[in-house]
Amino acid sequence: MFVSRIQITAAVLAVLPSVAPAEEAPVDLVVSTLEWPPYTGSHLPGEGAASEVLRAAIAAETPEAEVEIRFLPWNRAVALARDSEAVHAYFPGYDCTHEEGFVSSAPFGASVLGFAEPRPHPLNWRVLEDLSGLPLKFGTVLGYRNTKAFDDMVAQGALQVLSAKDDVTNLRRLLAGRVDAVVIDQRVMRYLVRTEPSLWAQKIRIGFNAKPLAEQPLHVCFKDDAKGRELRDRFDRGLASLDQKGAMIDAYIQREFQ
Repeated sequence: MFVSRIQITAAVLAVLPSVAPAEEAPVDLVVSTLEWPPYTGSHLPGEGAASEVLRAAIAAETPEAEVEIRFLPWNRAVALARDSEAVHAYFPGYDCTHEEGFVSSAPFGASVLGFAEPRPHPLNWRVLEDLSGLPLKFGTVLGYRNTKAFDDMVAQGALQVLSAKDDVTNLRRLLAGRVDAVVIDQRVMRYLVRTEPSLWAQKIRIGFNAKPLAEQPLHVCFKDDAKGRELRDRFDRGLASLDQKGAMIDAYIQREFQ
């Protein structure tokens, strides 16, 4: 009897175990963020100090968990977390009220926010109202929240600002005399004047005002749904179990950049 090759092949395949295509393991936590060194950065060791704390907290609670961090400009990072079902959170946030529908983690660190200023011409002020009405222009970053008091005075026209796309641009403007001071995190300023080629040669000309605007807590902002709250609780439990969690950001900076 003649048996075709097609029939033989079909018979062989029928007795072989079926093998389904391998599926990629799902990512347990997807977070969006911005380039904000030394806290976050796609080019930094461990993707930044805050990213290392995030992964350590999740790993402490779920060692096998995988964390993916996506880097975008800040407004787009927040929008991605809001609009994409695949993204569970954004970070770091001061209060997680940039958009409705998010819940705040426990704070994993703090940001000292203040004024970068030209040396040797410091701002002399006790309360923000001391700066109101003066011929001063402050550099800010588009989409960033500063302090409520500062932002309220800007909205009222009591303080004048010139917004830029990032902190580096603001510091360049400070050196060029286009702004009188820059609202910036102290660690970010110190990192940038040491590592950014357009700044480090003139770093002696940039100081940080002795009076900070505020010390702002840093949070991971999770979606306010069942999955987001479960991930928030897992992060918070892991964070609470870490030794020296409050010093992890400074320890990272000292290890990587000192």
